[in-house]
Amino acid sequence: MIEDLKNGGFSLKVTQDLTDYLSCRVLKNQAHNEILILQPHLINNLRDKFEDEVLERGTYKTPGTPRFKIVRPDEKSELIDNNLQKRFRSGVGMLLYLTKYSRPDLCNVVRELSKCMDGATMGTYLELLRVIKFVLDTKNFCLKIRPKFDNSSWNLKVFCDSDWA
Repeated sequence: MIEDLKNGGFSLKVTQDLTDYLSCRVLKNQAHNEILILQPHLINNLRDKFEDEVLERGTYKTPGTPRFKIVRPDEKSELIDNNLQKRFRSGVGMLLYLTKYSRPDLCNVVRELSKCMDGATMGTYLELLRVIKFVLDTKNFCLKIRPKFDNSSWNLKVFCDSDWA
């Protein structure tokens, strides 16, 4: 099968050990029987794109402002300009990809931010910067998978409190 793909003109990299998956870094800790999934490339991209705007912001203990709900702007709301709107969509998109593979702790606040993809206000843009600052400050947070084996099959339990309730 692999040879057929190679002969068909595809360039393949076949490895015995999974260390990279969809731009995620996969680390195995044999001693603790766990797998860590990180996305350092994406976090570096967030840093490169937004570092100037978040550098002077404070340190946060939660990804989003507690009990903060974003309300979609109406026709009376003052929206950010097109350049900031483009940055907003880019930042939320990067955060969505981050939540998909390695940072479920961000899910609730990123869901809230995604309500305004077509028209953000300055308040929602500032909340985006807060989340990005949290991500940069917690860049070593990752998804830890520690399977329990019952009769040679996996028993996976997953917990997440992304709204910090």
